[in-house]
Amino acid sequence: MEEEKMTVSPSQMKDENQPVQSKETQYGSVEIADSVILDLVNVALGKVEEIVKDQKKEKKAVAMDRKGNENTVSITVSTKLMLSKSIREVAEKIQRTIKEEVEGMTGLIKVEKVTINVLDVALMLKEEPQIPTFSDDEPGEHPEKKG
Repeated sequence: MEEEKMTVSPSQMKDENQPVQSKETQYGSVEIADSVILDLVNVALGKVEEIVKDQKKEKKAVAMDRKGNENTVSITVSTKLMLSKSIREVAEKIQRTIKEEVEGMTGLIKVEKVTINVLDVALMLKEEPQIPTFSDDEPGEHPEKKG
């Protein structure tokens, strides 16, 4: 029995779960997988200090929808925020950061809409200044008591 050899081009190897954004340029076509766009969204989320970083995979909190074969996407982010400013201000910052990151890094993809779902907030507690306390049992802690 002879082994059948198959030649597969990179375009045939695309995962069906990962649609590809394609754009014709003067030199040929440029294709950007949805997974790359989602990675760029996660990079953008990492730049926003007010987002509470989850130890689990953050990609699960990001969804993307695109219009047919167009280079237009809508992104939805579900997240937990550190309550340091108004939620509206932080949400607008996240929207702006995602839009700038994806559009700037790809040069081909237009972000039509970014929806932010705030699932939870963490309160910033003001830390009380710690005043050191000394006890008589700890030698060397009282510079004025030598002896």
